[in-house]
Amino acid sequence: RVEPEGTSRVVAGNALRLTALTALPAPGRLVWVDSFFPGWRVWVDGRPSIIEPYETAFRAVPLSSGEHEVGMRYEPRSFFFGLALALTALGLSAALSARRLSQFSRR
Repeated sequence: RVEPEGTSRVVAGNALRLTALTALPAPGRLVWVDSFFPGWRVWVDGRPSIIEPYETAFRAVPLSSGEHEVGMRYEPRSFFFGLALALTALGLSAALSARRLSQFSRR
């Protein structure tokens, strides 16, 4: 949905990303009727932009008048933090295991 009266068309999308083409006669916003949740990133015409909560539950992207390509991706920081933590733990575990194996092989 585009406010004020404008048009939008989703050209690609799945649960974690979407691309929409919009046209607005005046400055407004693209409202995506899906849960607003931290971790969504947005680009308008290839440049990073902001996502605002709309009516406390949905996502909205402010847009100037004219035609735009809006891309959204779900990239939660918590996922990347957890991945980094898991890889660090795996690396430490491998290093400790290699150290113990080298100590046993010397005996």
